[in-house]
Amino acid sequence: MRWGSRPICWSDVQGLVAQIISQAGIIYSNTGLTASTLYRYRVRATDAAGNLTSYSSIASATTSASATPPAGGGGSDFATRCAAAGVLRCFSFDTDTDFAFGSGGKEGGRGLNFGYIPPGSNGDFTKITRDTTTKTSGASSLRLNIPGSGGPDVAGAWFANFSSDLSQQLQPGQDIWIQVRYRVDANFLNQDYGGGSHGFKILDISGGDRPGCAPGQGSALCPTTCWDGENVFTTERTGSGGHLLVAYSNCGGAQAFTNAYGMTSNITVQNAVGCLYPSYVAPPCVYFTANEWWTMKIHLHIGTYGTHSSTYQIWAGREGQPTTLVVDCGPSPGRVCLDHSGNSQPIGWYIEKEAANPSIVVGKVWLVPYQTGASYSGLQPAQIWYDDLIISRQDIADPGAGSGGGVQVPASPSGLVLK
Repeated sequence: MRWGSRPICWSDVQGLVAQIISQAGIIYSNTGLTASTLYRYRVRATDAAGNLTSYSSIASATTSASATPPAGGGGSDFATRCAAAGVLRCFSFDTDTDFAFGSGGKEGGRGLNFGYIPPGSNGDFTKITRDTTTKTSGASSLRLNIPGSGGPDVAGAWFANFSSDLSQQLQPGQDIWIQVRYRVDANFLNQDYGGGSHGFKILDISGGDRPGCAPGQGSALCPTTCWDGENVFTTERTGSGGHLLVAYSNCGGAQAFTNAYGMTSNITVQNAVGCLYPSYVAPPCVYFTANEWWTMKIHLHIGTYGTHSSTYQIWAGREGQPTTLVVDCGPSPGRVCLDHSGNSQPIGWYIEKEAANPSIVVGKVWLVPYQTGASYSGLQPAQIWYDDLIISRQDIADPGAGSGGGVQVPASPSGLVLK
């Protein structure tokens, strides 16, 4: 649904008997509805002081009859997105091949162009599961199992180079787009993992492998997740216990651990939506929720390594909802980021390049629930799932309305206009 002009601050969308959502903007998609059913809506606006307008007139629409799910459920939508222009690789996690344990030694898939590496390269393959029950499409998903006691690296990591022949790595002026479905359970979000842990890494875009990378080789040929120029999508556990989506770059170098912060009246940890430190009020702040498939999309543009000239963008969308731009850090106007010294001037994303290994450039993605500083025991085991990974040189469309848990939901009302 869409209404005529941008509200002063927020809009309350109300169904016949209850408020549905309060949000900024003039578009809202109501999904998961019952087939062949009449729905009525109205909307009102509010300003920053909480003053409310009267409601708009009521608009109504009837959902269509339930559609027959296509063969493979949401997998058909995934196949369509994988066939789009610019796509380099797709991983459905529907077959054992996608998990790639290598020879099964301590380092697992290290030295392959994709695969799983056990925690601490210790040969423990019990922390990864091909889950045939919880998935967003197809036959299965990748699940990493977080035990009730441990430290920073307790579940290992799955990785993929941007291409099997290592030819697709980012030089100045080039772009990569990555989309993945992501899900966690309530234990993942609700427990305190102690030590200095503030949250979990979820996805890491890092240095691509070099020719000759093999088990036993060091980071000069097989860069790890903590490469100097890494680009991380992670969570930040706030004082209230919620997990915010945040981002940072660089595991070393002059600009190590640079957060994607902006500046308005105070620091914004999600600069594209204006999520303010230290209150972190939602909305506009985006918090992750348990037991639903989120869609995450990351865009990285390389300006020049070692300067504030690159661009890093992250979109997030709850299950059944379109994605929203949450982090938008780049050198162009409107993308306000802070440098490591706290400078509030508009600058771009900074990606280090290791002086000791200058041939390494961005070329690999990691799915990795790593939590720096964690030290804990006596907690409940937790789980994180990944599914439908796409790596592309061009933008990637959001999943269709039928994606999410393999269930085809009824079509949303069409032609609804609110003014």
